[in-house]
Amino acid sequence: MAKAIVLAILAALLALPLAPTAPPATAKGRVRTVTRTFTNAATIDLPNAQTGPVSGSVYPSEIAVGGLKRARIRDVNVRLNGYAHANGADVDVLLVGPDGQTAIVMSRVGEETAGNGPVTLRFDDEAAAVLPDNEVNGGTFRPTNHDGVAIDFNDPAPATSANAALSVFDGGNPNGVWRLFVQDAFPTADPGAVAGGWELELTAKVKAKKKRR
Repeated sequence: MAKAIVLAILAALLALPLAPTAPPATAKGRVRTVTRTFTNAATIDLPNAQTGPVSGSVYPSEIAVGGLKRARIRDVNVRLNGYAHANGADVDVLLVGPDGQTAIVMSRVGEETAGNGPVTLRFDDEAAAVLPDNEVNGGTFRPTNHDGVAIDFNDPAPATSANAALSVFDGGNPNGVWRLFVQDAFPTADPGAVAGGWELELTAKVKAKKKRR
């Protein structure tokens, strides 16, 4: 009889739900995705010169990115505001990231810009089309290096590869100084400008700080 009672009690205990396991002392940090836009609105002039290539009046034009702690880049886009040039095929644009990666955002594109004045060009790896090699109107395009070769930029620009894709920055640290080098390879009698400066749009995965219980 006593044995039967003990077995019944054991069976009842085994049927009870298990208590949840205590969480670890340190909770796993959460990851969120953020998008931030940073701007340098200073005009970049491309003046006439007897020989080229000639550097822009601000060379490089810099944007300091900060505040994205424990972040890794997921996507980079670039915007040129108020771009105009009589012969856009002369203009080369290079983006250099904080870790030294390089992308030739624009080179050998557009014999002329739109006839109605300056345009805004946005560069996005996911855009539907590259920049044309004739007339350039405003819009969103994939970064375009039409010749597909490395370009020699004036000092202090670093050496480049032929890469144009902005995905070269993916996975890196967004914080630090980003540099844009704009130059005119054949500057005689065809000045130009990026009148409204440029913008850097960064999407990054940001890991929240771990909390101790």
